[in-house]
Amino acid sequence: MGNVNSADIKKKIVDCVLQNRAGVDAQFEGAGNAPSSAASVERNWKRISKAKVGKFTRFPEDSVERVFDCKPLEDQLRAYVITDATDDQILSLVVQGE
Repeated sequence: MGNVNSADIKKKIVDCVLQNRAGVDAQFEGAGNAPSSAASVERNWKRISKAKVGKFTRFPEDSVERVFDCKPLEDQLRAYVITDATDDQILSLVVQGE
C-alpha cells in the first residue's frame, strides 16, 4: 500500500463496515437507526489518537495504532487500526462498539 494516510484508512474502515453491516448493527441491539448507515460514510470517521504500539503486543515494535471514532454515534463505535511504521501496511483493522 505504502504511505498510508487517514483518508486511505477511512476508506478501509468503510469497506470493513460495508462487508460486515450485520455485525456492526448487532453491537447496538435495540438502536432505532442502523449504526452501519452512519459508519459507512467516510467523513463520519475522525482520528482521535495515534501512538506507537508497545513491545508486548503481537505486532512489530515499530507499529502504530490509530484510533478512529464514528462521530454521529458519539464515542459508541470505534475503529482500531494497526499499521507497520516502516512501510505503512495495515496489519490489523477492527471496528467495534464501545
